[in-house]
Amino acid sequence: MTCEQCKYITVCMAQADCLGQIFDPNYDGEHGCTDFAPRTNADRIRSMTDEELAKILGDKCICPPTSACAKFCGDCVACWLEWLQQPAEKPKEVDDR
Repeated sequence: MTCEQCKYITVCMAQADCLGQIFDPNYDGEHGCTDFAPRTNADRIRSMTDEELAKILGDKCICPPTSACAKFCGDCVACWLEWLQQPAEKPKEVDDR
């Protein structure tokens, strides 16, 4: 494994930048790194840009459920990008009775 595969890579990069050091993403983590942890698929998704996520969702060719084009318009990536950049709705309350 290398630092590039570690879920804490952004923390280490910021620290190196703050200290004026050069960050090596291919570092193997064997020299004193105690926080080394592999990235999960969720970590990978959270680090995506809006455009990257819209492409993945849009490649399925089903527009977001709240989209004005109602299911298939031929440009689902653009619909998803528009949806991703809208303000988040407040989650609905769950009645646990």
